[in-house]
Amino acid sequence: MTFSCDRLEIRPGVPAFLLTGNVTARQGGQALRAGEVEIAGDTGRMSGAGGVAVTLTEAAEGQAQARTIELGGQEMAYSPGQMTLTLTSNATVRLPEAGLEAAAFRPS
Repeated sequence: MTFSCDRLEIRPGVPAFLLTGNVTARQGGQALRAGEVEIAGDTGRMSGAGGVAVTLTEAAEGQAQARTIELGGQEMAYSPGQMTLTLTSNATVRLPEAGLEAAAFRPS
């Protein structure tokens, strides 16, 4: 995974990183953009604020061509142990064939 941001803060005594200002995280066809992102180093938990946009590019089941799924919200929380992503405040989901807008969205 690669990260870019305007400022990186490593918190002493706590395995966590705070990235602020034009944060971008990329891994393969996945990208996360936000005003700020905090990563708990020991667990992989992530939270974001300041407008969050997640772009996932993957091939749909039974199709060779990749499709792009866009998720967004003002804030987000990701828990890898539970495999949950929660987006709040003006949450959106956009697929090539559909879209969803809500006050909050939690895919499972």
